[in-house]
Formats: sequence, C-alpha cells, structure tokens
Amino acid sequence: MRRSVMAFERAEIFPESDLPDPSELIEHGRRLAKDVSLGTCAFLQEHAVASELEYKRRCVSQGRVMFQAQVGYRDIVKTERVCLEIDAHLRARGYRVDRYGLIFDRSMGYPSQVRAQRPHGTGLLVHDPERLKALTARVPVAPHFGDHMIGPPASVENTIMALEAGSTSLGNLAQYYTFDLLYEGSDLPRTEATIKAIALVAALPVEVIVHSNVDDGFASLFTDLCCSIGIVLVEQHIVGGLLGATLAHSFGQTFPNPFHRIAFQRALGRVEPQAGTMIYGDTTEFSAEPWSNVAALSTSLTADLLAQRLSPTLHAIMPVPLTEFSRIPEAEEIITAHEAANGLNARIESLLPLVEVSAADVMADRLVDGGRRFAKALFDGFEQAGIDTDNAVEMLLAIKRLGPRRLEKLFGPGEIRPGRARRKAVVASNTIVEIEAKTDTLVNSLSKEVRSALETKALVACVGTTDVHEWGKLGLERAFEQLGVAVVDAGVNADPEQVVRCALEQGADFIALSTYNGIALTYARALRKAMSVAQLELPVYVGGRLNQVPEGSNTSLPVDVTEKLREEGCNPCTDVEEMLHHLADANTG
Repeated sequence: MRRSVMAFERAEIFPESDLPDPSELIEHGRRLAKDVSLGTCAFLQEHAVASELEYKRRCVSQGRVMFQAQVGYRDIVKTERVCLEIDAHLRARGYRVDRYGLIFDRSMGYPSQVRAQRPHGTGLLVHDPERLKALTARVPVAPHFGDHMIGPPASVENTIMALEAGSTSLGNLAQYYTFDLLYEGSDLPRTEATIKAIALVAALPVEVIVHSNVDDGFASLFTDLCCSIGIVLVEQHIVGGLLGATLAHSFGQTFPNPFHRIAFQRALGRVEPQAGTMIYGDTTEFSAEPWSNVAALSTSLTADLLAQRLSPTLHAIMPVPLTEFSRIPEAEEIITAHEAANGLNARIESLLPLVEVSAADVMADRLVDGGRRFAKALFDGFEQAGIDTDNAVEMLLAIKRLGPRRLEKLFGPGEIRPGRARRKAVVASNTIVEIEAKTDTLVNSLSKEVRSALETKALVACVGTTDVHEWGKLGLERAFEQLGVAVVDAGVNADPEQVVRCALEQGADFIALSTYNGIALTYARALRKAMSVAQLELPVYVGGRLNQVPEGSNTSLPVDVTEKLREEGCNPCTDVEEMLHHLADANTG
C-alpha cells in the first residue's frame, strides 16, 4: 500500500466527537423525494422528453452540437425577458440555444430565513419559487440551475425549488468545497444538506443530473491537471457509488490552451461517457480590450467545436460574450457571441482534415492514468488515516478540510521534489503556471527603488479574499514572497472579523484583499467596522473586481465602487503593480 507524504491522522481532520450518520441523511433525502413533484417546463414539453439528459443523448445521436447561454441578472423579470429575447432572435436566424445556465446569486446558498440579512452579489435572487416556475414555463430552453443549488447550506430547499420548476440539471457540487459563505461558521450543515439533496435527486423516477464544475472546485487550484481528473473520479464514487445519483462535470473557464482543452475533453469523455453539462469558453484571457477578447473567444470556440466533432460528448458549448470581463453582458452581446459560435460551427467541418489528434490522445491517456493514480492514492491515504471511504459525510468533509494544495501534495501522481512546495506536474495547469510567470515578470520589472523600499521594510501582509476566487491572492502571495514581505494567510471567503483577528494576532502591517463577486463595498464596510471594534488601525488595500449592484437598483447591473471604497478609508488598486508602488511609498513598517 502506498504511503503518502505529509501523512495525517483522523483526529486532525475530524476533531468532532461525533459526525452525522450518512445513512440517516440519505434516508431523509429519499423521504423528501416522495413529496417532490418534478415540474414540467416549456423545454420538456416542446421536445417531448422526460429530462435534459434524454434530449442531450438525442442530439449526440443526431450529430448536432449543442449550445448554452449564461444569464444571471439580479432581477428575475429581466432574466426572463433576456432569455426570451435571445431564444427568439437565434431561432429567427435558424440557430438554437439548447440550455440556459441561470446564474444565481451566492446569497442563495444561505437558508431562505436568513438570506435577506446576508451580503448580496450580482446574480439572480429568487424571492418566490412560483415566479421561477413562471419563467421556465415560458422559456423553451433547458433550465440548468448551476450555482448554489447543491453544495451550500440551502441545498435541500434550493434543490426542491429547482426540481419543481422543471430543471433536470442542477449543481454545483464543486462549490461545496470552495464556495464558503461569509459568516457560515461550521461546514457540517452544508455537508448534511448536500447529502440530503443528492439522495433526494437520486430517489426520483426521472434521471436528474448532479452538476459539478471542475473550474469552480479545487481543480483550478491544482498545478497538475491529472488531479482534476482524479477529483472527477472521486466525486463519481461519492455521488454515483454512495448516493446513487447521476453526476456530470463541466470545465473550460481556466483552460486557455486549446490543445489542453481538446485533451481534457477527450479524457473526461473516457471516464464519464454517459453524462455532461457544458464546456465554458476560456475567461482567464479576457480583458477590457474587446478585440483581444475576439481572439480568446475564437480560439476556445474552435478547439471546442473541433473536439465535439471528433469525439462527441454530452456537453453544450458556452460562447463567452466579449464584454464578460468588464460587466454583466446584455442580451445583444450574448446573441452576438452565439451568432459567432454558430457561424464558426457551420464552417468547422472544413478544418477536420487538418486536425491530427494523436498527440491530444497521448495527453488524454496521461490525464486518465494520472487521475486514476490520484484517486487510488487518495482512497489508500484516507483508509490509512482511518477515514471511511464508503461514508459520504467523511469523504466530503475530509476532501474539503484538507484543501487543494495538501490533497495534491499528498496524493498527486507527480514526483516529489525535495525542497519544493509542490510536486512536479505530470500535465501542468496553464492557469497556475501563467499566474506564476506573470507575477515573476511583474516583480522583475519593478525599479530598484521600489524593490529596495519593499525589501528593507520587513513588512507583514495579512492576505485574504472576500469570496472563492483565489487567483488574485495566489499572485499577490507570490509577489510578496519574492519581495521579502511576510505573508499571513487570512484565508479564502474570509469573514471580516476573521481577517481582523488574523491581522491582530500575527502583527500585520497592512491588509490586502482580493475580491471578485460583486460585494467589494459591502465587505469593505464590514471590515472597517470590525477594525473599529478591535481598535485596529492598518492600511487596507483592495484589488480585483471593484463593483457592486447598488441597493434598490432596477437594472441588475453592477457599478464601479472605487471612489466609495476610498471614502471608506480603503486603498483600491487596479492591479498588483499599483499596490506594490503604494506600499513602497507608504510610511509602513
């Protein structure tokens, strides 16, 4: 039996004296299923199918590529109007949107009784489930409820809401691990709710997809793509083997390399041939420059369309609107992206004779082999530590509590490198490699004066994120480490009070926050309040997506809050370089 590095004991992962009984949770979910009626919707009626998965298999058998549009305004009336407008316009052109990914707000993850008191982002808020039923009854497109249905503390009530609205594809299981909510506290309620919800879905007479987005979980934080396939295999054991539901994965947002996109699609098709949700366009290379985004969109679309022609899977392709980086796209911008995708799809056949996939298949083989080694090592390691791999509660909690870096260090298929924090990747993740390369280039480009000012101050930085998006934090930490700035990790999805406590205990000289999900101002105000209570006076630097939907807005669109952040006493920064220059000039340390 393989021994893992950095071995751990069961008591380290499970300090609790008692954990929930998974059999009781599963039975609870099954009982709930008896009282849940799967609703109909315009999509199921139009295509005379019992589920979206039945429709998907039909499309693949007909050789037809499927497409998805992402729609998620805070206001449900606007969401419905835009869905209808997109569908009508594309049908008039002879095209079709097969499914909508409705983007629900992160606050939907809270139980409904406390939701109103929690921070809201930019996504769809559903106050009345009947209104959601009205939307799906009118829009003749498969409703994919991807975010915050399965995985958060509100999993059970949200899953019931989705099912009764006619959705037969819902998720996002990957968010169970990474999308912790502010002020959530214990991870036990979300674990119990997630298992109940999946057991409920599994007990239904109709095949419902439990969706998991590779890019939303730990996979985007692994340096080795083999570990991403490994997590797919482990989730299959939990969702399919232990809970009896149908699992399907998506990917794409963090895959800028077209060769990797095709290889990963082929690898995923080998380990999960009977299910699939969508393949996102790459968003990591999008910027405020529209013409640069045209290149990024064209590259990912070409790779994804070729992949579906060469080896069809049950995934729909999701073209990214060119304005995605700057703001929530409007209907005409979503339509434009889909017109481009359909136009390219009509021409892609002519490229097939030019495509040689043997090299992609070699990489796909390495991904599958490495993924299987990761999964086996994880199961062996868990058993060595006394973790029951046939217990869904223990499996989910152990994966979540170990986290991506330690999981990869413990179980990754790559070689251990003495003195290095990470293993050598079998198939390196482009995203992590690019973040590190860009950060190194930035640090090396700094003037001698700036480098010297930072290196001689011996500063201590308290670094955290307001939400799940960790890439900005990773780049920031790497830059600080190279410049002699000590890093104190306040964590991801860090509560403001947690950040303040961390800064106080570790003697930080300043706080650096990365934010993305449209809560920059709300978070900053809560942080300043917590600092005031603790009598902590430190500079606060905030970078990332500095926007928020104004309270009472009837547009659902976020606005820039840079100046308001300054009014709150924070230092907003457009990028890491600006922040480093601020630090070099500041009288800290």
